[in-house]
Amino acid sequence: MRGHLLSSRQVLGMKTLYVTYCSGEKKPVDEGTPEQLYDSRRIDDFISVCKSKGYEWAILSAKYGLFFPYEVKKKYNVTFKSVAHECRIVENGTVLPERESRGRFNSLVEQVRKCIAEKDIERIVFYCIQPLKRRKCYLNVLHKSADSCRINHETWDEFVKHIKKMYSDRTGRTRLVMRLEDLTV
Repeated sequence: MRGHLLSSRQVLGMKTLYVTYCSGEKKPVDEGTPEQLYDSRRIDDFISVCKSKGYEWAILSAKYGLFFPYEVKKKYNVTFKSVAHECRIVENGTVLPERESRGRFNSLVEQVRKCIAEKDIERIVFYCIQPLKRRKCYLNVLHKSADSCRINHETWDEFVKHIKKMYSDRTGRTRLVMRLEDLTV
């Protein structure tokens, strides 16, 4: 022991990562850690809860993938937009062409999948608030990366039901949480 109490996930041998999605609003800096870069009460509250409970956490960025608290990244303007049930990349306010968007989305999924494997992450708790339309793309990146799902879920309700079923059946590693107080192992 390193001079602190073990968290429940360490006792259980389960490595859990707590994740929320990035924010379009950034602080007036050129680069920084997630805390220094994002200007979002949701993210601030999420980080505060994770720190108070000793959780490992990251922000899911549409540009960088999983952005951990010890990393420094350049400020960016990239997000997602759901177009005809497909996630498209929006960069500097412009929706990228379908082919380019799909390629960048798939690269992001692969980057996140590789990170999950390298860090031996066994479970992801994804904190998402409503409205959910654009957040579906972020959840889709995590679901495809962590759960290796190939299904294109058209409706949010169908998607959530599928993720919850996979998690409860222990065939999926992604747990969706929509309230801060539900951020538990």
